Amino acid sequence: MNIKTTGDIKLPKSVSALTKFVKNVLIENTGNLNDKVTRRSIIDRLKPTFELAKKNHSIYAYKVICNHKNNTQKIIDNGELILALLLKRKKESEFSLFEFVVKPNPKFKYIDPSH
Repeated sequence: MNIKTTGDIKLPKSVSALTKFVKNVLIENTGNLNDKVTRRSIIDRLKPTFELAKKNHSIYAYKVICNHKNNTQKIIDNGELILALLLKRKKESEFSLFEFVVKPNPKFKYIDPSH
């Protein structure tokens, strides 16, 4: 899995823990189809943790983007999944972008059960 970031290079522990959580959720979903149901499931799994981080003032705002806009048909056909995470640590700060790119596992082999 590749993670590209913009914004702060040195991440506070709370943000680092959140990005690690996102990575773990994506790893749990590796091998699932990149479809609307899977993407919605990933977002639903992330939301309570990010809402708690907001409530605890670890972050000020967030937005998770994992839909047809950043998962085009070409990305789906390549067996990839992209999740963009926008985090705003403080009210007066800018959003930082974290882009998670899940690539297919080259060791994974599909065996057709009908053969």
